[in-house]
Amino acid sequence: MKVHALKIWPDYFDAVASNIKTFEVRKDDRKFAVGDTLLLREWNPKSESYTGRELVRSVSYVMHGMGNVGVIGPARGISLGFVVLALTDSREIARNVECAVDRTEPGVLGGQASQLSFL
Repeated sequence: MKVHALKIWPDYFDAVASNIKTFEVRKDDRKFAVGDTLLLREWNPKSESYTGRELVRSVSYVMHGMGNVGVIGPARGISLGFVVLALTDSREIARNVECAVDRTEPGVLGGQASQLSFL
């Protein structure tokens, strides 16, 4: 199981925080897997900076995109090389991640702690 620190734009952050959005669509450049943890760090694209708000979610299901050729079923239309990640809230995982992620570098594990949201 891996911890992935990811940028997320404010509108999407709010939707995940309120549990309206329980999925993420991402390029599969990190080989996401069930059981992985996502540290979602709110990113303001206008100021090109982190806002300081963060959420932790666990990956409970991964749907791999296969493009449109020869595909039957729900994966049709999800581009090859992309994934849809089902997200679940896990307070225990969030407590552990809080002490394990260096927030000075995106995606880098370290030891600098900050405030996490457990919504």
